Amino acid sequence: MGPYRVIRFLMTLGLVSSLTACSLLLPDEEASSHPTLDSTSVPSEATVCGIVSASRLTEILNQEIHSYYYMNSASSSDYIAYDCEIRLDAGQYEQVRVRYGPERGDLDGLLMPPVEKTDSLPNSFFYEDVATSDSARPMVLDGVEGEGVTVQDTSGYAGAFAWRYPDGSVLSVGIMAKKLGSRDEPADVEHAIELAQEFVPTVLALVTAGDSSSSWDDSTGTQYINGTPAAELNTTPTATPTPVPTDTGTP
Repeated sequence: MGPYRVIRFLMTLGLVSSLTACSLLLPDEEASSHPTLDSTSVPSEATVCGIVSASRLTEILNQEIHSYYYMNSASSSDYIAYDCEIRLDAGQYEQVRVRYGPERGDLDGLLMPPVEKTDSLPNSFFYEDVATSDSARPMVLDGVEGEGVTVQDTSGYAGAFAWRYPDGSVLSVGIMAKKLGSRDEPADVEHAIELAQEFVPTVLALVTAGDSSSSWDDSTGTQYINGTPAAELNTTPTATPTPVPTDTGTP
């Protein structure tokens, strides 16, 4: 097992616990991971991960959307975590992973460059770690406060970005290719920037509204909103109120 495969497996296993329920699949170099029988892809008009239409994602990535799953969890008003996985149909890319949360050392480790030895990996990752990596390049989005960088050919992504908002929270999006190893393909970064233009300006409104989730069941062709089959497509999940910290009365 080469270093790219080792890093991708270990980092995914250790850093994506919130997405285990949606069966994250690692790409294989020879075969597609998506069955073609009895499978219904996400309709173009459906909202994916509460943010963007499937048609827009297809326009960016040149691939149909096979399925998706996202969950936004607000354990308190000052700790919100959003995770989204978008699996793609036939094409060069396997999936897109999106993560948002406070910067507490739990950034997606797959944003970092590949390493030869896993014992050299730190226990936590911060925005500065990504921003100072070799492939990092500044990214500016007009009208959006904060700072961002793109990265390329990381330990898990062909192209990706990280964006830090003024409050210190960080959004990252990574595009996994089906074949492992360095691609050196400028279009991978261009696609990441296009995804940034969709996610960065809009994700805060969703995550701060409260708990929510949504998914697409490709076996039945059903979109679920907060665990319930949706009456119609193109519906952004209705979030539940974010818990408000209470005063314990402790002096």
